[in-house]
Amino acid sequence: MPKIYSELDKRNIKKNLLKIGLTLLCEKGYKSIRVEEITQRVGVSKSLFYSLFSSKEEFVLQALIEQQSTFYELISTEMSRENYPIEERIFRFLKICFENEDKRFLYLKQKEQVDIVAHLSLESYELFQQEQRRFYRKIAMLMQAGRDNCDSELLGNITMIVLLLFNSPESIPFMFQDKILDTGRFLIQMMENYLKQQLNHNSNLFR
Repeated sequence: MPKIYSELDKRNIKKNLLKIGLTLLCEKGYKSIRVEEITQRVGVSKSLFYSLFSSKEEFVLQALIEQQSTFYELISTEMSRENYPIEERIFRFLKICFENEDKRFLYLKQKEQVDIVAHLSLESYELFQQEQRRFYRKIAMLMQAGRDNCDSELLGNITMIVLLLFNSPESIPFMFQDKILDTGRFLIQMMENYLKQQLNHNSNLFR
């Protein structure tokens, strides 16, 4: 007879699946991880996993959303230590992004992102994008010391391109690889200029 779980049990199991699963995803990568590995670590069945998540791809999206919460707490704590100027805020934000030697964070390569999106429903994709907008809006407010006059989608796009450049340059093979670092620095400078201009109520990125 199948084990019956209460709603509280399911919430706790879901939380544990996301925690263990995110650790495994960070260690092994999206392509290498199997649902069985996650469920075995947690000690639950695959059928229970699929009652909580409709697919492996949906699970990865939920894990990324959980990661965003952890990421925001780290950045918020770092920013609260001192009243840093905007240049220092950007530096500290990106420093946390790039310092991933212990594989605390999951960064998906371009092909992995494409593969995941191909298996998602439109509704799931749009819900995830809403979560991303919310996350980058909170990041933008940290960057601008509480102001809310920045395009979170633009900030998000610049950040994701910079992360892709530094973490997975091989996924963009037609780019000039010896200029990857310079390209990343240029985009970071654009981010800094944009945030400064928005902070000064100037919406023209190139002025």
